[in-house]
Amino acid sequence: MDEITPIRVFLEVARRQSFTGTAEHFGLSISAISKHVATLEKSLNARLLNRTTKTMSLTRAGSLVVERGTAVVRDLANMRASVAGLNGDISGVVRVGAAPYFGAQRITPLIASFCEQHPAIQVTLTLLSHRRVGDFVKEGLDVGIINSPDLQDATHSAYTITNMPQVLVASPSYQKRAGRIQTPSDLAKLNCLVNSYKSPTGTWRFNGPQGEVTVTVQGNFRSIYGDCLKVAAVHGMGISMHPRYMVAKELAQGELVQLLPDFEPEMLHVFALFASGGLIPQSVRTFLDFLRQWGRENPNWID
Repeated sequence: MDEITPIRVFLEVARRQSFTGTAEHFGLSISAISKHVATLEKSLNARLLNRTTKTMSLTRAGSLVVERGTAVVRDLANMRASVAGLNGDISGVVRVGAAPYFGAQRITPLIASFCEQHPAIQVTLTLLSHRRVGDFVKEGLDVGIINSPDLQDATHSAYTITNMPQVLVASPSYQKRAGRIQTPSDLAKLNCLVNSYKSPTGTWRFNGPQGEVTVTVQGNFRSIYGDCLKVAAVHGMGISMHPRYMVAKELAQGELVQLLPDFEPEMLHVFALFASGGLIPQSVRTFLDFLRQWGRENPNWID
């Protein structure tokens, strides 16, 4: 009798707070998901969920199963990975989350290199519409990869993979309209295209010849998507700040020009996030080790 699958299914239902989302995740019908949860409740002789037409919550027994069941599933995954490791064949699934452009353009090539080294490990990449740390938990992911000036959330384990230098840019036409821009303080009078995820208050920081300089900027276009801001800058809408790799092509082709080269914008850092506590499946640990080693070899992500 398979006792692990009902536990896995229930943990996913509890994590997503959704039978529909769990069904899509496992590729099963909603009725099959309900049957697995009912099977687990019957075997434990306890109700695990309080459900109405609009809400779902865990019972005390359900909370206990989430706590203990997570450890059971992880222990099983580690046991399987350890046995497989005796033959040098690590397998398993690693579920990764990243922002759309960043995930598609930067993380996918890394995953391709990882899979070439570890063909028995399957990687699933989810492109998240928001980059809040909590989304990684909601989606039931093993690893979240984000780029940010800092990481304030302390509910996850995390480490810095690499750094990403930024650059201040505008189109040649906007630069001509703006006139001479000599210091960051000049930006306060200009139309700046603000990434509301990286700089929700419109605060831009620079390291200049005399040390750190901070300026509050504003403009008539904001977005959490850097590629949207880049397109707006190319079309002469204003001044934007991006990781250098993101605008390298446009700088080379003359569609954008660098502003204030003597003032280095605040550095972004690429973080790998994973759940705190418990054992990490060997497949996930292998992926994290790969990212860590790649970061050592590439301390600054420029190209």
